[in-house]
Amino acid sequence: MPDGKVALHFEEIAKAFSRQKVLNGVNLSLQGGEIVLLLGANGSGKSTLLRIAADLLRPDSGRRKVLLGERNATAQEVGYLGHNSMLYADLSVYENLAFFSQLSGGLAEALIDAWALQDIRNSLARDLSKGQLARLSLARAFLPAPSIVFLDEPTSALDERGVQILLREIGKVRELGGLVLIATHDIARLAAYAQRVLVLQQGKMACEEALGLGGSSAKALPFYHSINR
Repeated sequence: MPDGKVALHFEEIAKAFSRQKVLNGVNLSLQGGEIVLLLGANGSGKSTLLRIAADLLRPDSGRRKVLLGERNATAQEVGYLGHNSMLYADLSVYENLAFFSQLSGGLAEALIDAWALQDIRNSLARDLSKGQLARLSLARAFLPAPSIVFLDEPTSALDERGVQILLREIGKVRELGGLVLIATHDIARLAAYAQRVLVLQQGKMACEEALGLGGSSAKALPFYHSINR
């Protein structure tokens, strides 16, 4: 549980790769107690923004703050799922979670139960299917009950059971006053569970809206669809 109010602030965040601007003055302020969807076309900067938010990538300019109350959140209080699983291929499911549990103070057995990994607990990570690997990667990202979670396309390889587990776990974070920011194209399955949606376009925050009941939207979702026809 957060020991203070959760907040994420970006002030004029900019990032370029090989002189190609990916983020160009992003301003953003989010508070805990919400699940937030981050939308945008491929190449719009969603993954880069999440990596900067998780402190895995430094911006070229601008300021990033991830706060719990008056202090900066620690790495152990921030969960992150990117395109790289960050797992050890030659370790089993249990061994991977036990290793990261020692680093983060979480419980491997509890995660195996929570993410329905019992049947593959002794399988090596390199032998898992894409969907199984996705579930294991998410279990690692939720070590140890983080207050802030950044997820990059978390449903892309999940079956319906995996999606339901994910929705349950992100719901727990939100109920405890935490913040979940999800970069996704899976609007159909996630919008009904989100409270806010952001749209990135050409490296800038082009639209932001609080979602209504059932994920209804007056501007952000129609705008996103209009730029992705």
